[in-house]
Amino acid sequence: MNTNDITIPFQVDISSCNKEAIHILRLIQPDGVLLALRKVDLTIIQVSNNTFKILCFTALMAIIL
Repeated sequence: MNTNDITIPFQVDISSCNKEAIHILRLIQPDGVLLALRKVDLTIIQVSNNTFKILCFTALMAIIL
């Protein structure tokens, strides 16, 4: 799919998105998880506390995988 083929049925204003302070809250959205991966081999090295609730595996299980 080419991104030029996407049609948005309404006008989108993203001019103030860079002013959003989402990086300051230091929280993960309730319906999301955070996985930290090692860059060289994509090994999971850390997960957020809600990983089991969302993905049905614990931090220990992620490390063993």
